Amino acid sequence: MTTAAMLVGDIPGRGRDTFGHRTACKGDGWSRSYADLADRVARLAGGLAASGVCAGDRIAVLSPNDPGLVEVLFAASLVGAAVLPLNPRLIPNEVRYQVDDAEAKFAIVHPTLESLARAAGLLHRQAWLVGDELEEVVVQGLPYGGPRPSDESVLVHLYTSGTTGRPKGCLLTQRGWLSAIAGFAHTISLSPDDVVWVPLPLFHVAGIHYGLSTLAAGATLVFEDAGDAENLWRVVGEYGVTMTTLYPNPQQVIAHPDARRASASLRIVFCMPIGPSLHDALPGIPAATSYGGTELSGMALVAYGENWDRPGNVIGRPHIGLMAAVLDDDDRPVPSGEVGELCFRGPSVTIGTGSFPRPPPTLCTTDGSTRAISLAPMRSACCISSTARRTWSNPAAKTSTR
Repeated sequence: MTTAAMLVGDIPGRGRDTFGHRTACKGDGWSRSYADLADRVARLAGGLAASGVCAGDRIAVLSPNDPGLVEVLFAASLVGAAVLPLNPRLIPNEVRYQVDDAEAKFAIVHPTLESLARAAGLLHRQAWLVGDELEEVVVQGLPYGGPRPSDESVLVHLYTSGTTGRPKGCLLTQRGWLSAIAGFAHTISLSPDDVVWVPLPLFHVAGIHYGLSTLAAGATLVFEDAGDAENLWRVVGEYGVTMTTLYPNPQQVIAHPDARRASASLRIVFCMPIGPSLHDALPGIPAATSYGGTELSGMALVAYGENWDRPGNVIGRPHIGLMAAVLDDDDRPVPSGEVGELCFRGPSVTIGTGSFPRPPPTLCTTDGSTRAISLAPMRSACCISSTARRTWSNPAAKTSTR
């Protein structure tokens, strides 16, 4: 039976039907329209299926940022497979652990990382190199016409950093990603007029989140490597970027002599709160900061505009479709202004960790554990501040109703 549920892989087709030949993504000397993207994704999905990729299979991906990675994610969605993004900064044994633990049968590898892939055992699986080999799958593939998976199927099998123990493979569903990116796009008013450059790695949950949010909104996603402040303002000026990040050093970025001139196209910048110096350097451009996690399919809280300007380490308010609460040691919501543990509930929360789903958690803490409690709704005026970390991945937090 064909499901009526939307899939992440439907985003390019929706873009083609809604935005026609508007630019979906571009980089140095190239661009791709939504119509082109939709055609390539359909063919790649067909080619992967013809090569034996089935619903539930894991496709390990080891690559620096490349537009082909976005196409693989969309194509996997249509087939019902899951992408396993791998951090190329890991050593071979760490890569091997994740690939074996996830039971990945297929691999996509960038040629610059071929030696790491071989040492980690990726090339012992059916593998394609980014470039001519992967392009051949697109060119030779027929548009996918197989069964549509459920929107509850796992799309991304993404491992945590493992700072508090062995890395956990979080299972993030299609439905969860659609909820997460819709909430984020609504919060910051993403539109087809936006040009987004957020040079975060696509093996990281934040990089995936920003990329999918951009394309779901019909905006343009820019592929350019990160660099110093001079490179940041070059990219912003050349592409007419409307949204970017000022990481890793916003003070250094805004102090650059090109900042005022090149920032004319910007309508929002993401960075940690640094006070009035940002408004002095970039007048009229609102700032935002976001907080999220691997277990949450990306960004979960955003402090935007006046919330960004609040005193204290404000990390924001939850998106539509997501509940957040700060709990005490007995799993009870703390009073406003008190410190506790930050926890979440919503469709974007991981459905489990490991190779196969577990029963859906009733609540997810920021270290990936689950809690079975009744969350008291927070008032819409609530804003959450980070105060300290109980562990590296598990911040203490407090609420504020100011």
